[in-house]
Amino acid sequence: MAHLRALYDLSRELAAISDMRGVAASFLGHALRALGMSHGVVLLHGAEGAESLFVQKGFEDAEGRRLLQGRDALLAYAKDREALPGEDVRLSPSESSFPLPADICISSSWLGADGEAGFFAFGLRGCASPPGPDDAEFIRNLTLVLAGALDRAAQGGVIERLNRTLEAGNRELADLNYDLERRNRELVELLEEVSQCRIEVGSIQESRERILSAVRRETSRLGRVRAMDFVFVLIVSLCLGLLFNSVSPNRVDILPQSWFRSEAMRMDVDEAKATHDAGVLFIDARPAEFFRKGRIRGAVNVPANLFDFIYSMRLAARSRDERIVVYGHTVSSAYDDDVAHLLFGRGFTNVSVLSGGLSGWAERGYPVEP
Repeated sequence: MAHLRALYDLSRELAAISDMRGVAASFLGHALRALGMSHGVVLLHGAEGAESLFVQKGFEDAEGRRLLQGRDALLAYAKDREALPGEDVRLSPSESSFPLPADICISSSWLGADGEAGFFAFGLRGCASPPGPDDAEFIRNLTLVLAGALDRAAQGGVIERLNRTLEAGNRELADLNYDLERRNRELVELLEEVSQCRIEVGSIQESRERILSAVRRETSRLGRVRAMDFVFVLIVSLCLGLLFNSVSPNRVDILPQSWFRSEAMRMDVDEAKATHDAGVLFIDARPAEFFRKGRIRGAVNVPANLFDFIYSMRLAARSRDERIVVYGHTVSSAYDDDVAHLLFGRGFTNVSVLSGGLSGWAERGYPVEP
């Protein structure tokens, strides 16, 4: 009666376990308690691609290692027997030739319908007598329960793997559908853009024809224009240009101012050298890029286009009767005369222009920078 109760409890518990290792571990615990054994092992070699198991409980470390090393021989034995679950139950199996510890009292092996080989064995320290016939029947029933539970777990594992594969396939299909929808939207947008481009190209072609027609008409009309028309247009343009220049804050002098101003006093190079040695202020009127390339030593750069700014910073506080020498002219520009007259306009009365400029100064070997 106790065996029946143990089989019932074991069947209920194994039915709720879905993984094969959990089935084997739970089976070991129940069977060892029901049989009063102290240690046991469950081996399973699945069919091709299926899971293999080695679960033991209660063995010493050295015994467990020997069982692990000998599991291939035990499973080979189960395959050779080709017994159905419950048909190959052995009492005192340690007397046989396959590798089991001496205190193993019970073993059972079987070969499943799908080719999986199973084996379990139980032992008791100091096992003096083999189990009786009732125990052998119980072992056969245990074998049937374990084989069925392992088969259900294996099938459940297969189903679970298939479900995972199916879920992965569904996700891939959903991704493909999403990608296909996105590409369809892009294709629709592209077709709409192509249609719009065709409309725009048609409009451009129409505009091109209208422009060409207008150009041909104007070209034909220009062929009939008289010389007086050109003279009239030229006079009107000149008058408009002069009017705009007269009111513009950046107006350009029609005639150079140098034509209407008196020439500044000139100073030769030798006299300029003497005044330079005496500490007289020398002003370089050329643009800054010329000034950086070479200048009279100690000269201050005051270009005409920056005169107002530099004057307020460096010259406004100086005495109006201070002696100043200005130099700097090129073939095309009299920078020195322009700055000299700007100084005259600010009230400076003792301003001279260096004859010969920087080149005349340098030819005499007088000091220049850099």
